[in-house]
Amino acid sequence: MRLRTAETLSLAARFYRRYLWNWDVTAGFLAALVAFVLRAYASGSLIPLSITNIVNYLEQDNGHGLRRAILMLAASAVIFSATEWLFRPFWASIARGIANIKARLISGAPRGQDPSDLVGRLASDVDFVMWNVGGMYTTFVPNLLTALVATATVWQLSEPMGVVTVAALPISLLILEPYLAGVERARTVERRYYSELVHRLEERLKGTASDEDFVRSVRMWEKGMVRQVHYDRFYWSLSLLYGYALPATLAVMGVGEVRARRLSIGALAGALYALFSVFPPLVNALWGLCVLGQSVVPMRRIMEMSEGRQEVKATAL
Repeated sequence: MRLRTAETLSLAARFYRRYLWNWDVTAGFLAALVAFVLRAYASGSLIPLSITNIVNYLEQDNGHGLRRAILMLAASAVIFSATEWLFRPFWASIARGIANIKARLISGAPRGQDPSDLVGRLASDVDFVMWNVGGMYTTFVPNLLTALVATATVWQLSEPMGVVTVAALPISLLILEPYLAGVERARTVERRYYSELVHRLEERLKGTASDEDFVRSVRMWEKGMVRQVHYDRFYWSLSLLYGYALPATLAVMGVGEVRARRLSIGALAGALYALFSVFPPLVNALWGLCVLGQSVVPMRRIMEMSEGRQEVKATAL
């Protein structure tokens, strides 16, 4: 059985090596990664533990716990504010990557290729892929890191709740895999006819194409987009149920632990906050892979263009 997630990541890695493997772009990605790690530590560990310290202070009147909590919250504020500047080189590298890829493709484009498809690949596909790559990276990586750090925090505060949390993480793939398969089919239609639509519009304005040709391209593009809207709703309806039902279930478990005197109220409060830094961020992280999955078809179109092929070879489904 093929895992769409693995195929999508493999294609993205090949695209990165072919078009973005240089120090300028890599430095931008590394700068963003530093910001993600620091923010994950703040939101997944410092904030939940500060809540634990505050509740314990209210219960036990422990002044040291309150001071620790205030320092943790202050450190989190500094981390989130200061790391924003680390995204400047990242987004600048994305814009530079768009320009470099377009220049590379147009210089190596074979003569005589269908202009309706060539225009779409240069005018739309490159931008679509690169901004989606940027969006995927800034969605997937920070949310995944936050979810992992928060999982460790839950385990630290309550080992039984931590075990259940870890066991529930792979369930998310059962939602992701069908989405990636469906959205690839939808984007195959949408990207093909978007390219054609750009060309037909130019021809129509010049008076060399009929209204029927233009309308046909519009309707086929619409068909692909409507299919994607369906798959988007499929993902979000199930993933939001997953993201919020599991913390609620674990909250019941945590209350039982408190009543059995195996867990303090402060630890439960911190664990509950941490749980909402595990599952909703995990849902958002996987949405980053969904966004990348939407880019599979245009990535292939760009790579095939640089190899001199004229037709998209869709994966057999």
